[in-house]
Amino acid sequence: MSIERGPSQQENQENLPSEIDIYVVEEMKTHTDNITEQGFGYSSPLETPQKQTRYAWEGKLQATEYERKNPQSREGYVGDSMSQDDIEKLAQNFAYNYRTCQNPDLQKSGESSYSLKFEPSEEVIRKFKEQHGENATIRGLNAEEQKRFMDAFRKANKEATKKK
Repeated sequence: MSIERGPSQQENQENLPSEIDIYVVEEMKTHTDNITEQGFGYSSPLETPQKQTRYAWEGKLQATEYERKNPQSREGYVGDSMSQDDIEKLAQNFAYNYRTCQNPDLQKSGESSYSLKFEPSEEVIRKFKEQHGENATIRGLNAEEQKRFMDAFRKANKEATKKK
């Protein structure tokens, strides 16, 4: 009698699209960060608080070719993230990661390696509140921001394919 074993939970998750949360962080800055010529950092208070908006993506990227060949290189991997003041720069950064971190099994089956979500997940919101408390808020991208992100994402990918 033989017992057939199905794929492990880790193997199943490796063949699922990675969910990427893309969101907006809004916070009130009360200080400016400065660096001296010697490389020392210090903060200076602002006369009036200023609202700062930045954009972020967060999630688990698919393994690179090297990481697929050397699975031990991903031990302890928890995820990736990036934030930028400019949504187009954020889209360009994610486009690079999108091109370099694809899942060949998903590609062969015609599936995307990534699922983009323009609303932060409950887990992202919870972690954000733990780190920032009430000093900042997090929200999903509105329709205009989604369009700007996707336009810049497509443009970056199109330009990269022209270079090949």
